Amino acid sequence: MTPRLIASVLLLSTGTLAFGQSVEQVVKAWADKRAGIRNVRFELNIEYFKARKTEQIKGMTFEKPEINNQHHATVILDFEGGRYRYDKKGEEYSIRTRKNEPCDGTTVYDGTNYRSMARPNGGGTDTGISSGRASDYVEITGDLSRQQFPNHFMPIFYACGVVPIEPNGRLYPSQFHKYDPSQFADVMFPSRRSPGTATSSWFEVPESDTRIRTEYQVGNGPQAAVLAQTRSRDGKPSFETTIKYHTLAGRLAPQSWEYKSNLDGQLHRYRVTVERIDYNQELPASLFQLSPEDGMVAAKLQYAEPGQSTSSTPTRETYEVKDGGKLVRNDSLNPFADPRLGSPTASQSANRFWYWVGGVAGVTLLIASVIAFVRMRRKRQNSSVPSVS
Repeated sequence: MTPRLIASVLLLSTGTLAFGQSVEQVVKAWADKRAGIRNVRFELNIEYFKARKTEQIKGMTFEKPEINNQHHATVILDFEGGRYRYDKKGEEYSIRTRKNEPCDGTTVYDGTNYRSMARPNGGGTDTGISSGRASDYVEITGDLSRQQFPNHFMPIFYACGVVPIEPNGRLYPSQFHKYDPSQFADVMFPSRRSPGTATSSWFEVPESDTRIRTEYQVGNGPQAAVLAQTRSRDGKPSFETTIKYHTLAGRLAPQSWEYKSNLDGQLHRYRVTVERIDYNQELPASLFQLSPEDGMVAAKLQYAEPGQSTSSTPTRETYEVKDGGKLVRNDSLNPFADPRLGSPTASQSANRFWYWVGGVAGVTLLIASVIAFVRMRRKRQNSSVPSVS
């Protein structure tokens, strides 16, 4: 018997699903929802929080919530044309500088190419990871599987009937429009540990790693809205999303949601408020086009298509943008081997030098202390041994 069949028999025998609906009903509701949306536009306010180092995580609670940074975002999904646009403006945490940085940028996928641009005083762009200074404009072609939507964007897709329930639950700009909810009818099964209620049911998705458990809480209404998603590893929470809905244009639409993740003992949280949603609008092709501006540093990355190469490193060309958008080749601008990161600023280079000097000095001091301790201990031992006359 398959895991899904075993779970279904157990749950039905105990009456757990008496209030809920079957996997087939849920998947059909998602497919109907997806079929009714050609495109959608979300206006979002995104707040990011991070726990202090002294605040240890207890489950997924957050002891002292303070806004670390905040930005406005516009997300456009064109299911009909397989296109995507994401605009952001405000402030984001940079993994490159390890502090909040201004963000003012746009990312588009036109069905073939993936482009990202950061505007003046908006930091740099490195194809999705916030950065203090990298290429201002990036164009990516070839295998785009590395460009995935962030987890705190998932409720946007849930609202459109797109639930990436295959293992790892990833969604990519180049593939999101190809998802057919009905193909997952044989993958998802009723949860064995989370019972259903009069208003919702829990479903589980198998993972290749048996230590990982992914579950979805789905409303029992005809639209089968995803109310929550949880993921745990060895019984400990890794991330969770909870969503609040309201009725908009005859649809259950997300009003707000909260995403929490437990990474390396640090709790990260996104609180997203939906300011506006527009369905099935006219979308001109210009929405999904970007061109670099004079004074920018532009990079073109070409990833090998799956099966063509075992290397995950793209070929890269770097340009200066001048004279009305003309690209002038200059590969010296971004010498880093990691294609996602650009040249460091002078202050960053100086900081790295002094970090290196401090590290060497620290290691030298530690070794000297250990040698001195060993010598002192041996001297004491020798002085305590009685002489033989």
